[in-house]
Amino acid sequence: MMDRRHVLAALAAAPLAARAQGQPPRILVGFPAGGSVDTTARRFAEFGRGKLAETVLVEQKVGAGGRIAIAALKDAAADGQTLLISPSSMFTIYPHAYRKLAYNPATDVIPVAPLALSTCGFGVGPMVPASVKTLQQF
Repeated sequence: MMDRRHVLAALAAAPLAARAQGQPPRILVGFPAGGSVDTTARRFAEFGRGKLAETVLVEQKVGAGGRIAIAALKDAAADGQTLLISPSSMFTIYPHAYRKLAYNPATDVIPVAPLALSTCGFGVGPMVPASVKTLQQF
């Protein structure tokens, strides 16, 4: 769930730096267009457009489970113009799931604000009998 105050706080630094340098702020997304992370990023960019910057770009850096986007963020100039929108798992679970990461989640990325909540569900196809009502019965 987006909170207007969190969104404003997260966007505050990027547009100010961008205006000073004439470049629009960029939001990096490490997942395909049309997915939940991309949709969140585009809503976030739309909210900031015209209020804090004339243009806010959403840039896909797809691949490696979002790690390519983090590499792009790490390589970006430290001018406040580049933001990353990603699931928290890239900073909480990935360090335990991958032996080697090209980034240190404790030092290479600074979390700014929570942006959205996502709920996952469990679904089955028509081949499962209608009598199955619980996950345990499945």
